[in-house]
Amino acid sequence: INGGDAENRLALAQAREQMAQVAVCRGQGPQPDLDRAIEEVRRAIAINPKEAQAHREEALIVLTLGKLRESTGHDPAREFEAANASFARALAINPNDAVILAEFSDARRTQGLVAEQSGGEPLEAYTDALKHADRALAVSPSLLDAWIARARARSTLAIWKAQRGKAADADFEAALQDFGHAIDLHPQDWRAWHNRGLVRQNTAVLRKTPASEVMELLKDFDRAVELNRASSMAWRDRGLARLNAAQVKNDDRKLTEMALADLDQALKLNRRDVEVWKSRGSAHTAMAVSLEV
Repeated sequence: INGGDAENRLALAQAREQMAQVAVCRGQGPQPDLDRAIEEVRRAIAINPKEAQAHREEALIVLTLGKLRESTGHDPAREFEAANASFARALAINPNDAVILAEFSDARRTQGLVAEQSGGEPLEAYTDALKHADRALAVSPSLLDAWIARARARSTLAIWKAQRGKAADADFEAALQDFGHAIDLHPQDWRAWHNRGLVRQNTAVLRKTPASEVMELLKDFDRAVELNRASSMAWRDRGLARLNAAQVKNDDRKLTEMALADLDQALKLNRRDVEVWKSRGSAHTAMAVSLEV
């Protein structure tokens, strides 16, 4: 067996993972593709255990399996632990791979969020996320994914602090600065605009931003949609932001209609997004109430 076989297995696993993501967006079950993907990547590792990218791909697939389990009400702890172990093996082989460090950062942030939602302690995961993102930026200061990972880690930690009455303004500002730097480096990448919009939205909710300022917060979401009209997340989160703005502005009917249009577009792209279905219900309720007043 030669090295080319391992590369072929890895490429096949990556293709299977992408097929699983497409299946999710189409409202289909991703499990068969993910199961085949993990088989292929583990064969690649058996052929060449020194290939960092194979361990990285294993981590990403297992992490996706964990998220899938969590979304259906199951405990993803086993998958999350396995993903962390795969990331650690990848970094043991190549400790200066900034992409892997950034992905590990985002994985730990996700794990912290899941722990927090289930009543667990997320602080260790959030701290790890920030540490890995710092390392990624030390290795590659121009890597967009590293700036986004650190900004997301900082903003998540800030929200956690603010919800517990702890000082969080410095963390929010640091997150916004990171997103601003990412946008300066890569102004045509929708992700930085989208994620900065989310931070501004969360900050506005926590600080109870007045109605006179709330419309300014939608501009980042507008830019994200302009840059990637194929992203269900971009449409969904602009819809949610518009819905929040409508509520701040005393159930503004026009904004609510615009929010519904965004959420409808998000569902055309991904019908399995539970958050969109729930938010559409809230929007229709708000419309009905406005008609009664």
